[in-house]
Amino acid sequence: MSALHEQASNNILTFLNEKRLIQNSWHTEKEGRECACLLGAAAGIDSVENCPADLMPTWLANCTITLFDGLSAEDAADGIVRRYATLIGKWDILTDKQWNNILAKWLIRLIDQAIDSVPVSAKTQSYWPAIAKACEHCKTAISHQDKDAARAAARTADAAPRAAARSAYAAAYAAAYAADAAVYAIDATAAADAAAADAATYAAYAAAYAADADAAAAAAYKKLFNALLDEIAAQCVSKG
Repeated sequence: MSALHEQASNNILTFLNEKRLIQNSWHTEKEGRECACLLGAAAGIDSVENCPADLMPTWLANCTITLFDGLSAEDAADGIVRRYATLIGKWDILTDKQWNNILAKWLIRLIDQAIDSVPVSAKTQSYWPAIAKACEHCKTAISHQDKDAARAAARTADAAPRAAARSAYAAAYAAAYAADAAVYAIDATAAADAAAADAATYAAYAAAYAADADAAAAAAYKKLFNALLDEIAAQCVSKG
């Protein structure tokens, strides 16, 4: 464990145990005590751009903010944060290839989750086959890390019928952003960072629209967060 990662892990646990983690803000002061978001607590920073590259890939920093802010207040102060703290203390062993594998596998799970959120009634509509096909093309392209196919699949998903139910349209957008993130990651461009977080946002939208409730979005963010941590944990014990 590197000193940087060990300190980040300890920092998060300290903020969590002292109930000083906050959502939707980087840093603030309450009753004379410093409070910070998950990423702010980990590294004492106030922007994704200032997150040390040695600590985590920038796409993960972006997704950390998006996923943590999307959690319910109860979940943001509980086990998932401890799990993140534990893993941040271990993931310094991961290679660039393993981080790419994590991103690809998580994006595929993200698309599946978005599709699963779409109500059965929407899946019987005339627009659904085109959306489902586009989502499958995105998953295949991401799995093969084929940037040309991913780029084409993203365009197809992005062109999903505007008349589709909001949950179905959000699922298509989640797939489109996921494919974009894969393309940008392969090309090693900064755009991957925001695209991955946007994909998570639309996957959560799909759940919220389907249930017509904010709680569904929070539950979707929690599931996405755990799925991401699952992939990181698997790579931490993998031989690459």
